[in-house]
Order: sequence, then C-alpha cells, then structure tokens
Amino acid sequence: MGEPIAMAPAMAGGVQPLVTAVSQRPRKRANPIFFASLFLVALVVVAVGSFALANSMRTPEAQVRRYLDYLAQGNASAATAMVDPGVDNDERVFLTDEVMASATSLLQVEDVVDRDEGSASKKHTVDATVTVGDVHFTFPFEVQESKPTLGIIKNWTIQDALVVPIAVRIKDVSTFSIGGVTAPVSDDNYFPYTSPIYMLYPGVYTVSAADPGDYIEADPVIFKAARDEYKYGADPLRYVTVDTSYSDSLLAAAVEAMVAQTTSCATPPGNLDTVCPFGLQRTDLTVLEVKQMPTEAKEWADSTSEFHDYAFFKVQQGAGTPIYTLKSTVYATLKFDENGKIVVDSAGKPQFWLRYEVE
Repeated sequence: MGEPIAMAPAMAGGVQPLVTAVSQRPRKRANPIFFASLFLVALVVVAVGSFALANSMRTPEAQVRRYLDYLAQGNASAATAMVDPGVDNDERVFLTDEVMASATSLLQVEDVVDRDEGSASKKHTVDATVTVGDVHFTFPFEVQESKPTLGIIKNWTIQDALVVPIAVRIKDVSTFSIGGVTAPVSDDNYFPYTSPIYMLYPGVYTVSAADPGDYIEADPVIFKAARDEYKYGADPLRYVTVDTSYSDSLLAAAVEAMVAQTTSCATPPGNLDTVCPFGLQRTDLTVLEVKQMPTEAKEWADSTSEFHDYAFFKVQQGAGTPIYTLKSTVYATLKFDENGKIVVDSAGKPQFWLRYEVE
C-alpha cells in the first residue's frame, strides 16, 4: 500500500483552497514596422488612384466642356477668369454677366471632340459644335498643356476665348446699348467700320441706339453673336447696323429753318447775308419778295442729314426794269457736334447750315 497523500489542511468552514495553474508560455509582440509599411502601401495606392482620377478629369476635352458650361449658363465673369480674351478694357465692356443675362438665347453645346484624343502631344485641338439661336457652328479650341500641379496632376489651358468681335454702325447716333451697357458706335466714315471693335460672348442680343433724342427714330436690332466664319473662311468681325430715320419734329424744324432764312433773304438788309442767293445781295433792288416758300424737308438718298426744297423770289433791280422770278433750291444740313450728336439751341431745337443754289 502506498504512502498516504498529504492533504492541505481544510480552511475554516470546510472549504478547500482553490489552486489555479498559470501558463508561463510567452506572447508574440505585434511588429510596428509591418503595420507602418502596410499603411504606407495603402496610402500610395489611394494617392495613385486619386491622381489617376484627377488626370482623367483634367483632359483637354474636359477643360473645353467646363468653359462652354460657363458660357451656356451666362457666367461671363467665370468664363473670362478661365480664358482671358486678351483685348483692351474698352473692347470687353460687354463681356459681363449683366449683358449675358439680357440675351434672349445663349450658346447650347451639341458635341465636343478632341481631335488628338489619346495623343501624348502637349497641344490638342478640340472641336466644339454649338448652336446660337438657329445658327449652328463648330469652333476649334487650341488647348495647351501647362505646368502640372504637384508635378503630377495635369493642367490644360485653352488658348483662345470664344468671343465674337462686332462693329456697330448707327447713322447720326453716337452711342449704342446692349444689356444696359453703352459704348461709342463705330466710325461711320470708314469701311470697314472697325473703330472701335467690341467683343460679345455667343448669344442672341438686342442692339439699340442709346439716347437717340427727340429727333432720331431707331428700331432695335436682334443680333446673333456666333462664330460661323469657319464655314466660309471669312473674317470673324460682324457688322451690326441699326437703321435710323428722322422724326417728324426734326423734319418740321428743317422746314422752319428754311422758311426763316428765306424770309430773312427777302427782307433788307438780310438779303446781303452771304448765305442768300447772290442775285439778292444788292442794295438797289426795288422789288424783293418771296414768291414761293419751302414747304417740305426733302431728303437725298445719299445724304440723309441734308434736306432741301424750292424757294422762289420776285426781284426787280431798279425802277423800270423787268420783274423776274429767281428760282433757287434751299438746303438745310443738320449740325452735329464732335461726338456725333445733333446740335441744338438753348430751346432744344436742332441747328442747320443753310445755303442756296440758283437754277
């Protein structure tokens, strides 16, 4: 029989002590270098993916679409900030949000195609097919690769703004208006009318004579600003002509001026005025009367600021000599100041140069 096993003495109350076995096996410690490397790899993957996504969105075609979206929305300020037109300030006065807001129709994008898609070239040509009103045209954008962001993300710059150069001609009016913005008209005495030129973003605009006054009538013109010259190889400059006519009050003023001068020429010593017919500029006239007064302000087809009508005088040069009728045409030419505005007197009546031609 074996030796008896010694038992631990019982604790008070007869409860045996609890014996717990503790494992002495060593634990493996996590490697921080491994996790750091894993994090860096994930970061690189995300960064590369982000750069790839950014580059896929920064293509020549995408830049052109972004620019066209600004124009289609009437956001002139954003379009100008993105692609500067490269013209003087006085030529860009109509490139504003307010002017574009006045357009009855703006550019609509139909298609955008990169001719050089997939090419490694730093210069691409992107064709944008758009519509302005009922005018359909394709505009070629030259897009140049520029300095990349962070040396990786590509950037593309559009070289030429999509603007329409215009020259506005309004006879006898010095300024015109588009969308509440006014500017001087182009010089009427030269062809082509290129002094000055203004730029418009594509759209359908109303061109009006600005403050024509009481003596000029001018109907507004609807103008479609488009760049369809590529169809014909033509000049992109567009000429806008606002037709004008003289009001009835101006024609009445011209008749009044002719009548007043004719009356003066038949009333000594007014007949000595050099403006009067030469045959009346005498001091020995025994009869000097107006036989027929001007009654109408007639216009010449080639000189719309000059009016004319007949003026007949009854004349006798000394007693006993025959009385004859001096037939003449009186001309009243409207006066303009250096700014092209009609000259008026203190009462607001238009002023004229007068002359006579004897038949």
